[in-house]
Amino acid sequence: MSHTEKIWWLEENELGGMPKPPIESIPDLKKEGLGAVASFLEGKDNLEEYERNGLKCFWSAIEDDEAPSLNQVKDFVKFVDEMKSEGLALAVHCKGGNGRAGTMLAAYYISKGQGVQEVLSFMRKINPRAVATKTQEDFLNSL
Repeated sequence: MSHTEKIWWLEENELGGMPKPPIESIPDLKKEGLGAVASFLEGKDNLEEYERNGLKCFWSAIEDDEAPSLNQVKDFVKFVDEMKSEGLALAVHCKGGNGRAGTMLAAYYISKGQGVQEVLSFMRKINPRAVATKTQEDFLNSL
């Protein structure tokens, strides 16, 4: 199975979440149409490999099961908007691709004026584990 099959697309071939890819699958991500990756791991795992394979990268450390800061959300929203304007498919990940990745994806849509419950309902129809903790959900409700 290709790692691109693990992407849960919120906007088909444009914006989605995924588990952290194994390093050996990174060249295939690019070949299969991914243009950019955003990582919310605590460490800079795979960043050099993404860049080596021609993927644009965004990294912002968020502790596992925790929520981002407002500045992290602002920086991520800017990156997503840039990737969309360049027509690059973007997949977002943390370790499992649910909690931190889901929280940042939800924050993106909320920043564009969508309601928290509307966003969570939409996302959880695609990935029932999106936004994994009460801390993350409380953060989204504070936006």
